Amino acid sequence: MSSRKRLILSIAWKDAHEYLKPILREYAHLDLVMTGHSLGAAIAMVGGLLIHKDYGPFPPLVHPIHLNTLNPQSRLRIVTFGQPRAITGDLAESLVHANVPTFTVTAYNDPVPHLPPRFPRRLFNFSRTPAEYWIKSDQKTTVRCDDRYAGEDPHCANSQFLFGMTQHLRYWDISFAPAC
Repeated sequence: MSSRKRLILSIAWKDAHEYLKPILREYAHLDLVMTGHSLGAAIAMVGGLLIHKDYGPFPPLVHPIHLNTLNPQSRLRIVTFGQPRAITGDLAESLVHANVPTFTVTAYNDPVPHLPPRFPRRLFNFSRTPAEYWIKSDQKTTVRCDDRYAGEDPHCANSQFLFGMTQHLRYWDISFAPAC
C-alpha cells in the first residue's frame, strides 16, 4: 500500500475514532459489532483491532445478551463479508489470543478474499482472520471452515481458482451492488 493510501486510511480512522469516542463511552454497556463488505470489511477488521487496543477487551456484561453466547470473553465482535487479506498473520493471531470473535464470510468464486495474493510470502504476508464461513455455489449452503488454517482453509474459499465479480456483489440474498 502506498504511503498516500496509508495516510488517507490513518486520517479516516482518526476521524472515525474521534466520532466513536463519545458513543463508546455513552453506550459502554452494549456490545459492539464491527462489520463491512469488501474494503469496508478491511476497515471494520482494522478498526476492531484498534478499538480493542485503545479500549481493552470489552469484558462481558453481568447478564450477557445473545451475542455473548458466541464468546463470553468479549463484547466486541467483528463480522466481515468479502474481506480481502487486510492484516498480517501475526495480527490475526493476536485477535484470536485476545478472545475477540471474528467471523469472515466468503462466497463461492469471490475474487476479493484472495487479494493481495499470498505469494511471494516475503512481500505479501497478509491473511484473513478465523473463523471463515463459506457460501457455496448454490448461495444457500454455508460451511464453517477449519480454523487450523488461520482463516485460509484450502477446502473453502481457497479451493476456488476461477473468479467472477458478480459473486463479490451478492452474499446469500444480500446485494452489495451498485455500492461496491
